[in-house]
Amino acid sequence: MSLVITSNDKSSRPNTAMTFKPYSYQNNLINTMKIPPNSEIALHSAKIQKEGTILVDKFNNQFFHYFGPPLGTAARPDFTYGTSLPMWGMAGDPQVFIDEGQRREFNTDDYANSIQDGMDAAAYHPSFVNGYVNGKVQSSIDCEPNRTAGGDFQGYKWTFTQNSTNTTENATFNLQDISERHASAVIIAGGTATADGRQGFHLQDQRRPLSQDGGECVFDISGANFGAGTRRPWTVGLSRINSATEDPDGGAFYHAPPYYNPNYGARQVFTDRAIGKTFYDIAVARDGDFIKVFQSGINNNFSDPAGAVARGLRDWDALVMNEITYFGAFNLNFKTAYANAATGGYTKVKFQLKNEEWVISLYNGMAWVVLCEFTSLKAGGGGKLNLPAPNNQCKWAVYPTMTSTNHIGAAITLESYDHYAGYPVYDAATFYNWDYWGGLQYRGLERWGRRLERGWWNDKADTTSGLANDGILTPLLVVGGGMGSYESVLIMAPSRTYGIQLTETANAAQTFGFRGRGVAEPTTVGALVDELLSSTTPDLVSTTSLFIRLNNFTQNSVNARKGTISKIVAHLPRFDNSGNEAGALFYEPHERAYLSLNNTEELSINSFDIEVVYDDETLATSISGKSVIIFHIRQRNPNSD
Repeated sequence: MSLVITSNDKSSRPNTAMTFKPYSYQNNLINTMKIPPNSEIALHSAKIQKEGTILVDKFNNQFFHYFGPPLGTAARPDFTYGTSLPMWGMAGDPQVFIDEGQRREFNTDDYANSIQDGMDAAAYHPSFVNGYVNGKVQSSIDCEPNRTAGGDFQGYKWTFTQNSTNTTENATFNLQDISERHASAVIIAGGTATADGRQGFHLQDQRRPLSQDGGECVFDISGANFGAGTRRPWTVGLSRINSATEDPDGGAFYHAPPYYNPNYGARQVFTDRAIGKTFYDIAVARDGDFIKVFQSGINNNFSDPAGAVARGLRDWDALVMNEITYFGAFNLNFKTAYANAATGGYTKVKFQLKNEEWVISLYNGMAWVVLCEFTSLKAGGGGKLNLPAPNNQCKWAVYPTMTSTNHIGAAITLESYDHYAGYPVYDAATFYNWDYWGGLQYRGLERWGRRLERGWWNDKADTTSGLANDGILTPLLVVGGGMGSYESVLIMAPSRTYGIQLTETANAAQTFGFRGRGVAEPTTVGALVDELLSSTTPDLVSTTSLFIRLNNFTQNSVNARKGTISKIVAHLPRFDNSGNEAGALFYEPHERAYLSLNNTEELSINSFDIEVVYDDETLATSISGKSVIIFHIRQRNPNSD
């Protein structure tokens, strides 16, 4: 009689080491084993790591990924202080679970892959987006099963890794006409646009957005900045990519959010007879001989003309172009008046985006001079009307944009801009999959962006809200590289802090491993990497029996379900000897069932080729970790049946 102990190689990764998978492995013998004639074999015992399955449907599979300033803190108590919105996601295919109402079973590894797909689809922030391949967004967010050293499943591990490598683009551009009637008269050569008619041009470089890790965008306006006394305006800045919106006054279409009202705010700058209506998220413009700064936002108490909201001429929360009055005693560079476009000698404009803070500078031929910046102007005593509002999620992806009107030969050059190295090149047919604002417009969900952009911190007229009752929300800066002041948070149950209505469909707390914990902040926070671990083990169920198959021996059994001869030697029932159905399981038959090896002569054995299978004899991929399977071989009793 002989006991034969077999096992897979625990050090090998089950998904990569084909020879040593826990459900399919081979043990080679150093010395040939001799089995006497008329022998038989039975399972002595088996120790396996059996994954249960996770039952998934639309009622336990929806989550939100929030990437932004930590909320529930003294500085930002709740979502009304937030510049980001929770981003909806689902582990798996929404069509299967929501549209078709199906229920599916996943093993822990497959469910990790489904969570990964959901995280990729809800990544959106440019620092997470790594590409778009085969119809799917590739992100730098990773989800994998979290296991003990012994292989026991403990839940899941999320790793949120930000891309912080900036690439400077100064040669390849894609300037597109986004004027209201596509009426730009322009000659484009690289990053330089030259007006070829009196109507000028309104263009956007639709290639990659400005990075937020201190990204810089530089325009050369020397070719458009003519002398004093003539109306030859220009505008440079950055804007999200917008679908064409119908002109509320009738006529053509212009590229702006549908809740933008160009008839209010700085109409004289952003409406031109030839070019039409224009939109920017942040802009520097020449208005007469003055250089002015504008930012998209709301103005709840706008009073020019009086009663516009009451008379239905505009919505109270419509976007307008708010002017930032950057000059005053608080500004060391421009204390008393606007920068003068005609006499200041300014040739370039630079925009820097540092997490949520905009810094705008002018080049005077010798040095860069800060025109407008939150930190220094606030420190000098600037108030709500003098400071740029924090950048928000609708403006995560903003592209260089420029306008010149009323002068043939006027030229503006997009000199350079910084973008994240892995971010995909703009594709009109697919960009909405990775661009948050583009996705809202594609799905007709602009109302979510509108809810964010009507925040008190984005309202020029609100000078009383906030912790200091001054209407000011301090933008978060780059800390330690990347979006160092932001955190990744998983929301798996409706949350008051993050907005009940915004998160009302979240329901994945149990399946993700956060029973009793609807909001999960990172377990570990780093400058560029946040890590999050499940706090509880998700409930696993096991509904299947397993079978041991010994492929290279001479025994035979019959699999009646398949109607075929089989090499199965033993059954591992759903519950082990201790009544467990998932996790580390131990089986030892109370009475061994021996199968004849049908050997009338001595057998020479050099290996044991073992597989754990389901009743249809497909491999039991729910097995993980280390498997130990022991066989008992004996010579058949001639008096037995």
